[in-house]
Amino acid sequence: MKRVWYLLVLLVIFNSCKDEDSVSDDLVAYLPSESIAVVSLTDMAQLNEFLSNNPIINAVNQLDRFQDLATVGSFLFNTPVKDEALIALSMEGKNQPVITMITYAEKSQVPDSLSTTKTITYNDIKINVREVDDNTYYQAIKDGLTITSSSQIVMESILRRNLGDFVFDGMFKDLYDRTHGNDLSFYIRSQNKSWFWDFMTNQTVELTNNSKNWYQTEVDATDSKMQLDGLVIYKDSIKQKQSLYNNLEAQENKVAQLLPVSFIKARSITYGDKAELITNLKTYHNKAAGKDGRTTAILENSNELMQLELEKGNAIAMHLKPYEELFLNLDSLSSDKTTYRDQVIYTMSEPWKTNNLLPLIDNRSYKHVIVLDEFMVWTASVETLEFIIANYQNGSTLSSLAWWQEQSKELATSSSLLEVISTQFYKDTEENLSKNDRELLDKIEAQDFPAIIHQYVHENQFATYRMVVPINNQQQLAPLVAQVGTYKSSNDIVAGPFIFPNHTNGSYDIAIQDVEYNLTLIAPDGTAYWSKQLDNQIMGDIQSVDTYKNGRRQLLFNTQNQVYLLDRNGNDVDGFPIKTRNDITQPLSLFDYDNNKNYRILLTLDDELIMYNSSGNKVNGFKYTSDGEIAESPQHFRKGSKDYIAFTTSSNKLKLLSRTGDVRTEIGQTIDNTSELYFKDNLIQTLNKNRELIKINPTTGKITTTKTVLNNDDYIEMSSRTQVRQSKNELQINDNSIELPYGTYTPARIQSINGKDFIYTVDTGENKVYIFDSKGEMVPFLPVYGKAMTTIGGLNSRFIATVDGNEVLIYSW
Repeated sequence: MKRVWYLLVLLVIFNSCKDEDSVSDDLVAYLPSESIAVVSLTDMAQLNEFLSNNPIINAVNQLDRFQDLATVGSFLFNTPVKDEALIALSMEGKNQPVITMITYAEKSQVPDSLSTTKTITYNDIKINVREVDDNTYYQAIKDGLTITSSSQIVMESILRRNLGDFVFDGMFKDLYDRTHGNDLSFYIRSQNKSWFWDFMTNQTVELTNNSKNWYQTEVDATDSKMQLDGLVIYKDSIKQKQSLYNNLEAQENKVAQLLPVSFIKARSITYGDKAELITNLKTYHNKAAGKDGRTTAILENSNELMQLELEKGNAIAMHLKPYEELFLNLDSLSSDKTTYRDQVIYTMSEPWKTNNLLPLIDNRSYKHVIVLDEFMVWTASVETLEFIIANYQNGSTLSSLAWWQEQSKELATSSSLLEVISTQFYKDTEENLSKNDRELLDKIEAQDFPAIIHQYVHENQFATYRMVVPINNQQQLAPLVAQVGTYKSSNDIVAGPFIFPNHTNGSYDIAIQDVEYNLTLIAPDGTAYWSKQLDNQIMGDIQSVDTYKNGRRQLLFNTQNQVYLLDRNGNDVDGFPIKTRNDITQPLSLFDYDNNKNYRILLTLDDELIMYNSSGNKVNGFKYTSDGEIAESPQHFRKGSKDYIAFTTSSNKLKLLSRTGDVRTEIGQTIDNTSELYFKDNLIQTLNKNRELIKINPTTGKITTTKTVLNNDDYIEMSSRTQVRQSKNELQINDNSIELPYGTYTPARIQSINGKDFIYTVDTGENKVYIFDSKGEMVPFLPVYGKAMTTIGGLNSRFIATVDGNEVLIYSW
């Protein structure tokens, strides 16, 4: 029985209504005059069937208001329904809900003496006072109808009603006549959405402004959504918002292509007839509207007006009609211009004030504007615009979300009004909640019910209406690429980004070095931990080591003159930095031969190799005899039980050394390699000067030339598990071929994350980062914006870091 009222309040919360069975005017005439919601049904089983295992109702059925309704409606399932029934919700006193039920009386209906506590007479009609679950209710039979109510006052007002001159509500009657049938039906009287939220959260309800519209809806519930469809009717003769949308010639809603995924709420108004929109605004305000030239120009050259409320601020956007030349000369109207992600942001000399568009959008002042493909976006702050640009270029918009893609199939392509409100908005909005309601709402996961969608297609004095509450499932909770932070350096960045594990929280941080040689460690949200000035630019990568073998990580790297080992607070570890007498000519090599953290650091000084331990002491047992300038950082390979330190020299010799620096395997010929050395399938592999793939057996020194030949602008990359071949916009990952959009791409790199290989490359023309797994499948929600200086890393939390001038952009994926 409680579930009936759980549903009724749920419908009121979400501003929706429903249609039902053919109910006679006799029933309507007995509805309480202040009814704010009506349920029409022919069998209580209709409600039971809908309410069974409904996750939305289960999530909120312990709210105080729901419990109140369950109490005052406790008689419902003790009252038989004959043919049809109307169940009404009204209010009395300051904030007390009343439930009233009207149905046809059985001819032989006799009061149940077991539940009747007393009988009173009012207006010559006997009222049975009854109890169920210790709750009192009132029941009477009049004119062949059984009337039952939780309120004696409401019961008496109905019994003394003169039906000859009483009309319950003309708008309700109009809507009811259009829509009633045999289905379960809900009717809600409302004008202001804030009233619904107040009602749900047990706040005091003012009814005077909430009697202008009646909503009717029918309910369709599945595992992926709860959907309500119906009509809303309204009058042009009164000042209310629905009439603003009359005859606007609804267009396709594009807001989902622009709205960032972390939205709070959004509203989209479309119009094919700008003149009608201006006329409607004038009628609403009873004065001229839209007179300023900028507003008029915007409306004339657009077909959709959007208000976006975001974590980073608010924005007004419009979808522009096709144009050859923009209708506003932003250069002449602006006082300043900046560039973000190759997009020009204009700061206007005079802000755009939106008071002429009230109440379609809020009255605010917007000074910054950008044209982003087919959209024009206005904001009060540059930060908000940058946030919108970043999400748009990253593809992190509402249209990318699986639940939206699924539910938008059920929405009309074109509508005069579309609203998308995040569940988090409802959780964060109300401050004056009871302790019980606050705790209950805090427990609801916003991702389970991510948003409430309202859509209207207006005609003249009525609109078709659809509300959808998506229910997220595990399949829809796919990994989402999202920008989580940015960091702006005061100088251009010359080295990095480097992704480094944070042992204090299990996440990862990002390190960069600027042109002044300052090394900065940054949290994923863009917060800088510290900066430390170095003597020169970092060569190669920053290595993550655990020299104390206690799980705490340090940063190891070298410049041209020194080797640094820093703790995560930026302090030098004892024994460091190491200063060399000659210049270091290659990035350091780090070896952990037996995976026991007994690290060896090998430095290349032209033709010389010097080895150090993790305490900064030279390893005297390593001695290498020079054989020409060393062309690359030495690498460590292991085949069986033997270790190989491998590198090439300027004379094209491949050197294979033991741990002590002695020659382990003689290679009888030069290799003239034109790529890095890789170790795969127990063989050293590289490209020779003819761009042929050659393989060297480290045990025997035998060189085999394969039939694989690459063009001069082709690249190859390998790990122990993965081989990547890149030819312009084509990638071959193991046996899987991928064709990327035409462009100029950085050499594909392989990064091992949590035991899996991922391949990434950047389109430097379009500034897009692509990531693939070892099967050639692109990571969902990619590509994102990025430039050539990009890296990926992480473990359970995975990150992309990319450098754009003096800024670092950080994504999670």
